[in-house]
Amino acid sequence: MRWDWTSLDQQERADFSVFRTLLAGRLTSAETVEWALKIGRDQTIKRMAILDSWMGLRAGKLSEPWRSAWRMIEEAWD
Repeated sequence: MRWDWTSLDQQERADFSVFRTLLAGRLTSAETVEWALKIGRDQTIKRMAILDSWMGLRAGKLSEPWRSAWRMIEEAWD
């Protein structure tokens, strides 16, 4: 899944920021993974916030099994 930040309107950017803030420190939570798995194709802003959070931690800061779980979710969304 790829996105174009410039295509977001002011409300979408605000929503993205809220979701991004809520996700901070929560990528190692089973509840967060379960929530992400339920996000539909039409919920682009939520997906963008998740992927942005995940990509920010790719440098090895996220331990297993979380790294693999988020990678699988990312691949499923592509």
